[in-house]
Amino acid sequence: MASLRGGPALAVTLREQMANALLYRSLARLRTVEDGVAIPEASASELEWRGAPRARWEAFCDSLGLGRLRARPHRWLAESR
Repeated sequence: MASLRGGPALAVTLREQMANALLYRSLARLRTVEDGVAIPEASASELEWRGAPRARWEAFCDSLGLGRLRARPHRWLAESR
């Protein structure tokens, strides 16, 4: 079995950052109804991404100075006027 290059340093870092590693693992885990998370969508089609709300997205980007991200969504949500 080959050893991991930098393994000892990685082990030290993981040991020092174990609380963060466990937090990030928990945050990345998909939640379910069994976990007590309400899932209002009843079908897969309700989960389809229909686009970003343009005015809200642009205002968000402007408020944080994210000019390069302002036009990034490739689909805008069709908003009723």
